[in-house]
This record gives sequence, C-alpha cells and structure tokens, in this order.
Amino acid sequence: MRLTETAVRARTLDGFVPLVHELGADPVQILSRVGIRADIAACPLEWISFPAVLRAYEVAATQTGCRAFGLRLGTIRQLGFLGPLQLIVSYSQNLRSGFEAFCRFVSVHNTGCQPYLDVGPEAATFQLMMTSRLRRWGQQWIEESLVTALRLLRGCLGERYVPRFISLRHAAISDRATYERYFGTEVRTQAHMDGVTIDSRDLEIVNARQDDRVLSVLTDYLRADAMPLRTDVNGLVKVALRRLLGTGDISVESVADDIGIHKRTLQRRLQDTGTTFAELLDEVRADVARHHVAAGRLPLTRVALLLGFSDQSAFNHAFRRWYQRSPSEWAAARADFH
Repeated sequence: MRLTETAVRARTLDGFVPLVHELGADPVQILSRVGIRADIAACPLEWISFPAVLRAYEVAATQTGCRAFGLRLGTIRQLGFLGPLQLIVSYSQNLRSGFEAFCRFVSVHNTGCQPYLDVGPEAATFQLMMTSRLRRWGQQWIEESLVTALRLLRGCLGERYVPRFISLRHAAISDRATYERYFGTEVRTQAHMDGVTIDSRDLEIVNARQDDRVLSVLTDYLRADAMPLRTDVNGLVKVALRRLLGTGDISVESVADDIGIHKRTLQRRLQDTGTTFAELLDEVRADVARHHVAAGRLPLTRVALLLGFSDQSAFNHAFRRWYQRSPSEWAAARADFH
C-alpha cells in the first residue's frame, strides 16, 4: 500500500476476525475481498488501506446479517488497539487535555479520519471528520468509533457516565432500542456531524488516573512518531473543494456538509489554524487552474467556468495574480522551458 493513500495501523482490526467467526462468516474471505492480507494480524503496526478497512466492516455486516456489527465490535474489543492514543487519554489531567492530545496525535494510528473537540459554553462534542468519499463506506466504522470514544470518556468519568447524545450523519441502520443499549443515551441520525456530545463542564473534571511522568513519556513518543496530518481540517476542506469545483456549489455551507461539520464550527476551526475559507478556495483554484492550463485539453472559457468564475476575464485576472502571467503566457513559457 502506498502512503499517499489514507491509511490505518493493522491493529485497528483487533477483534474483527473472532467477531466475524462468532457471527458465522469467513473473515479471511472478507479481508481478501477488500484487499487486506489474511495474516495482517501478525503485523499490528503495519499501515494498511483505510478505505479497505471501511469496506471490510460493511461487507462483514452484510455477510453476517448483523446490522449492529460496528456497535458490537466497539463494545467487545480491548481499547489497546489504539496503542498510545488510549494511554494519553487515560493518564491526562482531565478529559479536555486528553482528547485534545488524541486529536493532535491521531496520525500515529489513522490518516483517514480527523477527530476534533468542539467546545461551546454549555456543550462539547468529540467529532469525527471524514471526507464524503470515504464516509459513504463508513457507517459501521463510525458507529464502532463512537462506541470506542464513549468508552474512552467513561474511562475518565466513570462507567456509568451518560453523554448528552450521539450524532450520526447516516440514517439509522439499527433500531432505537439497539442504539440506546450500546450508547445508553439518545442517538440522533441523519445529523450534520458524527460525534459524542457532553456537558462542557465535564471536560474539566480531574482524572483520577492522572500521571504526569507517564504522560511526558507518551507525549515525547507521540511527537516523534506522528506524521504531518493529511486530514487536518484545512486538508479536508481542500479535498472537498476539489470535488465540488464544477458543481456550481463551492460555498462554505456545502463544504461543511461534505466533511460533516457545522458551518460555524468549520469557520471557527479554520480561524484556529490561521486561515480562512476564502484563502483555501483561492489556493485550490490556483492549483487546479495550473493543472488544466498545463494539460491544455480544455478551452480557457471552460476552465474558468469549472473554477467558478463568471467569465474568462475574471479567470485571467486571477491567474495573473497567482502566477504573474496570463494563462496563455504561462503556458507558452512552460512550453519553452520544456
């Protein structure tokens, strides 16, 4: 697998094989079908395709006839599959610092989904952000991940802790009673995000297991092992914009919906990173424009429309701002160089 793809550590499949066996299906056949080696469990730290894992969960749910496959997997397996990410939550001063560290270092485990802790005056939500292209295969994985997030919460706040509610972007795939049995609270389906919402004040409760020495060692290790995030919010926005260019709808609302986050949360998150939606849109347009002008397969009037400009004149003006030449001048200079 190329690391240009979104990837996840192989240990994310801990518990998958025995659960599929228990439900009467063949896990080897399922893994082979999606392109994952049957012996991958022997290499827990190896990077494997994240889209393949998402499909494996969906195929397993279908072949076993278990609509609650992700919920069951999230409940039965040990949290150790998260490696040091689980430990840094367990030993942090409080839930806020633990989940913020989890979000910051998630790339040691998964480069295809970016968690984000959105804290408001009264409520806070641990959200899972994923591009729609991946999310269409992600229903079982998302439900498993939110059960896991709830278990991490309860590890700090007590086993009887009840969150405000659970949000799922997809329509219900289990009945209400099943969802409430696994989550212990209201589950809102077809929501604008995937997440666990709690009272904001619960983030500040001191963690009884806090250990600064262990935390220091874990933080140093994660800093050394973490990769630059390809799925931070800026990256997710750029991926969504590339996909939405040409549809005529490249608004902040449509992008927020595409990556599963509220518009206000998206704008606040971008502000935290020191950028704006308009700046990211401009970067994506510049990059896509360069690609099309270099390829020379589309007339400039078509490229202008594709990028959302009202006419070619507006496109030419933007291109000159980006590359200090008109599109035709830039293409001619490139041809001379090559």
